[in-house]
Amino acid sequence: MACAVYPQDDEFAKAIGEEAETIIKALRHHPSIVLWAGDNECDAAHAWNSHPTDPNENILTRKILPEKVRAHSTFTPYLPSSPYIDEEAYKSGKPTSEDHLWGPRDYFKGDYYKNTVCHFASETGYHGCPSPESLKKFIPKEHLWGCLDDRYWICHAACMTPDPSDPFYYRIRLMWNQVVTLFGEGSIALSDLEHFSRASQISQAEAKKYFIERFRLTKWRRTGIIWWNLIDGWPQISDAVVDYYGDKKLAYYYIKQSQKPVQMMFDEPCTELCDGKLNLYAVNDTREDKTLAYTVENDCGEIVTSGKAFAKSDTSALVCSIPASEEKRYCIIRWKDENGEEGVNHYFENIRGIDYGYYETLLEKLGL
Repeated sequence: MACAVYPQDDEFAKAIGEEAETIIKALRHHPSIVLWAGDNECDAAHAWNSHPTDPNENILTRKILPEKVRAHSTFTPYLPSSPYIDEEAYKSGKPTSEDHLWGPRDYFKGDYYKNTVCHFASETGYHGCPSPESLKKFIPKEHLWGCLDDRYWICHAACMTPDPSDPFYYRIRLMWNQVVTLFGEGSIALSDLEHFSRASQISQAEAKKYFIERFRLTKWRRTGIIWWNLIDGWPQISDAVVDYYGDKKLAYYYIKQSQKPVQMMFDEPCTELCDGKLNLYAVNDTREDKTLAYTVENDCGEIVTSGKAFAKSDTSALVCSIPASEEKRYCIIRWKDENGEEGVNHYFENIRGIDYGYYETLLEKLGL
């Protein structure tokens, strides 16, 4: 069940209960089952109606499904909905502790993403255009460029019709605007398909990197993030980091870097932790303490700061601070632990409105 208010009659409830029992018995011993969730965004859907209703009155997720879980998977936690809006959250209208962070999907370091209070983000994502090679496999040649209102692009962006009034018509223009936000209205990034595809993938990669690192460096205030999504199920333009044909977008490599168990990363200035400084953190998700010898260099190869950091097991720790800048500044962080294992990460301060060609030269330094 997803994104809707479902029937509450006895016949439908009985059918849901029978289906749930079959599924629970089939999957309950699978090692990847962390919890059972009643549905996806159906609690939220109760508020989308013209006449909002209380999701806690939903008998399917508050009575039928939890009874089946208790009977057939006793020790596995149950979550009525994702995100779950309990009675307190419904009455107060306050944000939930677990949320799906979609919002405006504008600047990925904007207020919506920066100021979220949820502890766990069970969905969040950002658009990334497939490569021209993949697009050529499902978009006719004469429609490959001029994507904004093209019916083929619209159709392959999960929109049911090429009608501008369709509620999902916005996705291609949304992706276009994300490129404009990062590189500017007159950028070469908007000049042809090759540049646009690459620029969109840069935008997606930096966004996913920011989302992941924002949650990791604020551990344990924030406890987890599920980015959306891994791979497309059909040829489309989406938030996936691997397209339908198996072609990896740039975000794939950024995520691989950002999710390494031991990682060094900068927080944004002017957040609740930084107070106008640029803070460097060491995040260690392993069971062993680490000692890291690190350097931070600028795009000219000059050392900005260096030292040793103690990364305690299963924690995020502040390593050092440098003054924040109003200028656009690119840094590469390198480190090595006591066993000789090396790591690398990058950070772009004031990344909005950057030069496309300049960013491409930086990617070459990272081997991307």
